[in-house]
Amino acid sequence: MVTKDIGSLSVEPRNLDYKTACLEGNLDDVVLSLSASTVKNTDMRYALASGNLDVVKLVLDEKPKDMNLTMKLAASSSSQDVIDYLLSNGGDVNQALKGAVMKGDKELVEYLIREKGANDFNLAYSVARTWKNEDLMQFFVDKGADPNRDDKNIAYC
Repeated sequence: MVTKDIGSLSVEPRNLDYKTACLEGNLDDVVLSLSASTVKNTDMRYALASGNLDVVKLVLDEKPKDMNLTMKLAASSSSQDVIDYLLSNGGDVNQALKGAVMKGDKELVEYLIREKGANDFNLAYSVARTWKNEDLMQFFVDKGADPNRDDKNIAYC
């Protein structure tokens, strides 16, 4: 059995594909998939979608990653403990804010501002405008975002 000392989860590998292994939280099959070197950098999304912190830790440890993309994906699909872990390991809180706005999760937006120091309200406003979320647009204007700012060069995804 393939094992890795990253947490309390350990089961017999069933040779699942990477996506299924992540989503089911089967760490042994995640390890097998990662060792096959067929998993792309962007496939971090499956680990994040699992919401399983042990799977996220394993994939972060094994594969190169784009931390900005990882933060956006985490905020749009993962649990708060995964987001907190990523932030404590070099993730950019304003990228997490961007993902939370894309998801339309006002509670997470408020948490990232209040507890984690997110402060790029202009970027967040622009993302909210792109996603046509009027509630968040007004929220960021109230926080000081400039709704007239030229944002042509902002990457939304």
